[in-house]
Amino acid sequence: MVVTLDAMGTQRAIAADIVKRGGDYILAVKGNQGRLHDEIRDQFDFALRQLAGTKLDSARWSAARTEESGHDRTETRSVLVCHDLEWMSPDIRADWSGLASIIMVHRHTLLGGGKTRSETSYYISSLKETRAAAMLGYIRGHWSIENRCHWVLDAICREDHNQTRDRTAAANQATMRRMALNAHNRMPYEGKRPKSLPKRELRALTDKTYLEKLLSLT
Repeated sequence: MVVTLDAMGTQRAIAADIVKRGGDYILAVKGNQGRLHDEIRDQFDFALRQLAGTKLDSARWSAARTEESGHDRTETRSVLVCHDLEWMSPDIRADWSGLASIIMVHRHTLLGGGKTRSETSYYISSLKETRAAAMLGYIRGHWSIENRCHWVLDAICREDHNQTRDRTAAANQATMRRMALNAHNRMPYEGKRPKSLPKRELRALTDKTYLEKLLSLT
């Protein structure tokens, strides 16, 4: 089992628990991860400057690239994986149970009208032998789930319209919304087909027994 999590889930205790249970992880790393983020970014900067293309497909490195077009946009995804972490500071490696590789994904999108958008993301993983193309497959699967979740949170919970200014309060609200959505999705439905999320939310508001069952799933 491979667990993929965004930066909110990139915590040492979570990584250790996944490995303890026999799983593997791919965890997003952002700037607020401090030295971990900086060392990963610097290593990939070095690789892109110093290594020729042939050296990026070796026992130590692997690379892959995909391109898709549709809906008036073309997106190119380039992924680079470092499978050897001997260069990383020992204290950082010791912090993350099972850490075996780091990943960089660069997304370049050509939009209608000639506009472009670029984004670079970094990840840590306990997967050592998994090559770049397979790593990208896991990460894209996470993006797909994340995008569906975001659409529901925006369309139903109006998350993008939240005006909370305090970052901690906003993060807490986002966590609560995701917990509620997860509970609704796990709740066994009655009848031949599931009810819409707004109808399930309304039932939780008016049916105490249903609400208690729902809360037991959080």
